[in-house]
Amino acid sequence: MTQPHRIQSVCECQALLEAELDEQRLVLRGWARRPGGVPERAPANSIGHGDRIDVAWQCPLCGRNTLRSFHLAG
Repeated sequence: MTQPHRIQSVCECQALLEAELDEQRLVLRGWARRPGGVPERAPANSIGHGDRIDVAWQCPLCGRNTLRSFHLAG
């Protein structure tokens, strides 16, 4: 089994959003945390295929739905 991809972005509320993706680029788990804070579960979903995907999180700290695009090489 290969190592999962780990991606991150920042929400508009400044929380750090993170997710682990499997080899098929599906979200295994998502979480958010304020700087220096404890991670909280953040529902996340990936959309797309190939090297370019979009990941959507629901931030548990502010309630926003945050969509970000990523290019995953390799």
